Amino acid sequence: MSGGIKSNFFSKHLGFVVKMISKYYPLDAHTLEKYQDRWHWESISGNVYLAWTPELLKKYHSKIDWTALSTGARMPEIASNKRANLEQWDKMNSQGLGIWSIELLEEFKGKWDWNELSSNETMPWSTKLIEQFQDEWNWYYLSQNRALPWSILLIEKFKDKWDWSELSNLHSIPWTIELIQWFEENWYWDTLVQNESLPWSIKLIEAFSDHWDWEMLHNDFIYQKVLRFCLDQHVVEQIMESLGQYGWYIYEFKRLDKEALWHELRNVGDTCIEHFPECIAAYFYRGKAKYESDVFQGVMNDLNKVLKHDKTHQGALYYRGKLRNEMEYYEDAMQDFSEVIRINPLHKEAYLGRAQVNTTLGQLELAMQDIDQALALDNAYIEAYKVKGKASKLQGNYQAAANAYSAIIKLESWNGDAYCERGKVYQLLGDITQACKDWRYASDTCFHFEAYQLLDIYCKK
Repeated sequence: MSGGIKSNFFSKHLGFVVKMISKYYPLDAHTLEKYQDRWHWESISGNVYLAWTPELLKKYHSKIDWTALSTGARMPEIASNKRANLEQWDKMNSQGLGIWSIELLEEFKGKWDWNELSSNETMPWSTKLIEQFQDEWNWYYLSQNRALPWSILLIEKFKDKWDWSELSNLHSIPWTIELIQWFEENWYWDTLVQNESLPWSIKLIEAFSDHWDWEMLHNDFIYQKVLRFCLDQHVVEQIMESLGQYGWYIYEFKRLDKEALWHELRNVGDTCIEHFPECIAAYFYRGKAKYESDVFQGVMNDLNKVLKHDKTHQGALYYRGKLRNEMEYYEDAMQDFSEVIRINPLHKEAYLGRAQVNTTLGQLELAMQDIDQALALDNAYIEAYKVKGKASKLQGNYQAAANAYSAIIKLESWNGDAYCERGKVYQLLGDITQACKDWRYASDTCFHFEAYQLLDIYCKK
């Protein structure tokens, strides 16, 4: 290109050219000083080829765009390459080596953009540096910074400051099972499960099996990284033979039931019935899932289908009893609960179900017998204490009712309902002071609305 064409272009687009020179030309200190009143200083401040020194910082501190300077000097196209390239760039560029001293950070503390500094990967990060300015950093951005000297000790030292969601997604942490265990209660597991930098293995997955979202683990990366080399035709056939009929569905029914994922359980039941209409288990789990999610339509049909196939199916009998109680078919509900107890005398839920029916019917002595039987099977059965409190109150045995609610509070000190109900019983016993004390605790600590109302009505001074 001829000199005339270049000169014409430069003069025609002078502002553009000056900004480009300011941003990208490898200026030396002499040239910077010579034209200091002509540069585009925002671009100068972000010039990755300019060898910033402490002296230049002090000399031009009033002209520098400190936000642009705070972002760091690493060239974007090199920042994503290997460490060798980064070290080579550091040799070319003294900005990352010279100006990020603790002394200069302190001297110009009020000028740096600490949000940008927190993301800056060119700084000589150390525990000392982080600690020195811990009140200045933006910990959200710092938690994303790949260049920090990540270790268990560093993470532990500032444990209460990190953004754990961002930390869970960070690839530059030296992930180990030990490190994950150390902070097991802090990770965002739905984020961690997507982090491909973890040392994925069967051992890792098993170590934290209670934390994973197993649906999110169901992906090609995990298959290729963990399972692919463990499987062959013989192993596959062994696995499938071990499942039995309707294998995957039965396993999934039990898993979703255990985790109380009722919507998912209902959907899996629908799918199983569509493919295997003869699968009785599918009807039971679908019926149970509907009942537990308050979708009662079709529940009776599902349970009756199970009982037509197996009249001693405890789960179907129990849930049909609960449904009949909801529908106010009390005698039928009583029969179902009694049949469950006949088949399995250790079924505490059936005793409680029958007690609830007898409480509704006013047969309080019979109800109390079943409640005591349920509590004999499980003395920490909170639902049984609730029914005992209600039945005792109906009997006029207020002290027994108070004792029942006290048993709940001993098991769950945060149970606002129990405090509120015990307060009502104390009111009936004539102890308004204790009643107000319970209502105040339920209102102030448990944010219990009814207790708040009772407190407002009865406990004004």
